[in-house]
Amino acid sequence: MQNPSEFFLPQEVIEWLLDSDPALEWQVRKELLCAPAKSYEAIRGRVAHEGMGKQVLDAQGENGYWAGAAYNSEKSSTSHALTLLYLLGADPSDPKVQASVKAVRDNVRWADDPRFAGSPFFEGEIEPCINGMVATAGIYLKQDVSVLIHKLLKDQKADGGWNCDEESQVSSFNSTIAVLEALLAYEKSNGEERILSEARERGEEYLLSRNLYKRLSGETIPHDNWSKPLNRPAFTSLAFPTWWHYDILRGLDYFRKAGRSDPRQQEALQLLRDKQQPDGRWLTEAVYDEGKLLDFGEIEGKPNKWITFKAALVLTPEADNPLV
Repeated sequence: MQNPSEFFLPQEVIEWLLDSDPALEWQVRKELLCAPAKSYEAIRGRVAHEGMGKQVLDAQGENGYWAGAAYNSEKSSTSHALTLLYLLGADPSDPKVQASVKAVRDNVRWADDPRFAGSPFFEGEIEPCINGMVATAGIYLKQDVSVLIHKLLKDQKADGGWNCDEESQVSSFNSTIAVLEALLAYEKSNGEERILSEARERGEEYLLSRNLYKRLSGETIPHDNWSKPLNRPAFTSLAFPTWWHYDILRGLDYFRKAGRSDPRQQEALQLLRDKQQPDGRWLTEAVYDEGKLLDFGEIEGKPNKWITFKAALVLTPEADNPLV
């Protein structure tokens, strides 16, 4: 994505990333090192059976739910568990993963609001930010989320983005990125469809016209009302997992996956480059884990392997075996 001379990841950082849970190690080998499949397939096969992936799967209740809920604010629910399986890269064809997802599909229902109570899990609820995350994980796990996708299309705002606040006439960065990720994943899985591509392009323009982190006027947004503390600059503090939160790394990683480069990404790219530490790593700058289903060991101000991996993917030149 960048000029090779503008980015360098030291060998010791690569080795640090590889010395990780199988969930991260296999992704580093495949995506960052562009290694042959034989070097990571067996490692990926371990994700559901040890470490982080096993911890997530083992926390599922006999009724198919995690924490007894389709979604909760403590980030320990079924929605959050499936998002983690997606982020960890658990193999959807693994029998243990398939059994877990089948239990969700057969048993988990939405609750709390009469407008969607009793709806099957993979048909979603009404908030685009939640539905976007459910759809992205569901697509990865080979589930039919077509009902959800059509809900998302109907929820698009006039300015091109999405907002979980039904009353708002304007979009939000947080909701928009979740929906864009879902639409992109759906197109990659099911083939391009004009109505989806057009909606996604309008959503991309919402972010690009704001340089991925600013107001439409070009003014820097002082804070995100949904992120604490409020004195933290909006959308420029890096975290992993981000859950429904937006940050520039998540935005840039989306455009990397979409294969779209635009001059309006440059300011965000420069901010990301500037955050690389002298030793080649990136730090945790925000933590969104009120209730821990899985502990990634995030400590604000300390090096973060997942953030470093994602940042390196965004900044690495598009070339064969770029870091080997």
